[in-house]
Amino acid sequence: MTAPTHVGGSPTEERRSAGCGPRGLALLASALTVAALAVWIAWSFMDPFGGAAFDGAAWRAGTRAVRTPMARAAAEEIRAGLPRAEVLGLLGGPDSERDTQDCGRHFGEQFLFSATRTLRYELESNSWTSLIGLDDAFLYVHLSVAGTVVDAEIGGG
Repeated sequence: MTAPTHVGGSPTEERRSAGCGPRGLALLASALTVAALAVWIAWSFMDPFGGAAFDGAAWRAGTRAVRTPMARAAAEEIRAGLPRAEVLGLLGGPDSERDTQDCGRHFGEQFLFSATRTLRYELESNSWTSLIGLDDAFLYVHLSVAGTVVDAEIGGG
C-alpha cells in the first residue's frame, strides 16, 4: 500500500490558500471584534434607559417619558444603605409600593438579596423595550426591614 500523494503542493500550502493560515485567523478575529463593537455601539445608542444625567427635580415632576432616559443614572444614585426618606427626597413618591420577599436580580434559582418592601417607579415602554422583553418598564427600589436600600434595578414584566 502506498501513501497518498498531494497534487499541486503540500497540505500546508493548500490550507493557506483556503484562508486557514495566520492571515485568515487574523481576519476572522478582526471581523469578530468589529461585529462586537458594532453591537456594543448600537446598544449604547438604543438603550432607552440611559443617555441623560439624573435630575431629581425633573424626575419628581416628570412623566414616564421624562424619567426613562435618566433611569440608569437614577438607579446609580440610589446606593445600597440609603434610607427610604432620602430615596423619596431624590425620586419623590413611588407610583406603587408593595411588600416583597426574595426579589430582585437572581442567579439561577438563588436570589442575591431579600427585601421586604419595593418602591416602583413607572418608565415609558416602547418598541425597543418590548424587543428586549419588557412590555412594562419600571425602576424598582428594594428596601430592607430597616427601611434602607438593598438594591435599585430597572426591570419590567
